[in-house]
Amino acid sequence: MNSFYLTFLIILVSIFSLLFAFYLQIEMNLAPCPLCIWQRWPHVINVIIASIILTLGSKKVILLFAGFTNMFFGTILSLYHFGLEEGYWYNVFSCSGIQNFENFTAKDLVESLKNTPISACEKAQWTFFDFSLAGWNMLICGILVSLWGVKAYSSLFRKKKI
Repeated sequence: MNSFYLTFLIILVSIFSLLFAFYLQIEMNLAPCPLCIWQRWPHVINVIIASIILTLGSKKVILLFAGFTNMFFGTILSLYHFGLEEGYWYNVFSCSGIQNFENFTAKDLVESLKNTPISACEKAQWTFFDFSLAGWNMLICGILVSLWGVKAYSSLFRKKKI
C-alpha cells in the first residue's frame, strides 16, 4: 500500500467516525455527553493533518508525529470514557459542568435547563455487541495510531514508502 492510499484511508476512517457520531446524535436523538464531544476533536484534527500531508507529501516528519500523537491522545480519551462507562474508575471531570450564568435571568436559566439535553458520561447510550460507542472509538483510534505509526516508520526508516 503506498503512502497516498494509507493517508486517504486514515482520512476516510476519521470522516466515517464523525459522520456516524453525528448520525446517532441527529437522526437517533442520542444526546452526547461532554466526553463524547471531546472525542470528536481528534478525528477532526486527524482529517486536517492527513489532508495537509496529502497536499504537501509525507516529507514533513513533524506532521507524521502530530498525527500519531493526536490519535494517541484520542485513544487515551476514549479509554478514559470507556472506563467510566464500565465503572473501572470515577469521573474526575464534571460532565455536567458549571456554566457561566452571570448574564442569565432566572427565567433564562430555567428555559436553558429545560431545552438542554443532558447525558451522563458514565452511562453508555448506544452499544453494539455490548461495546459502547466510546469502546468502539477506542478501538478505531488505536487502529489509527497504528496506521500513523506504520506511515511514520516507513517514512523515516525505509527506502520504499508505505
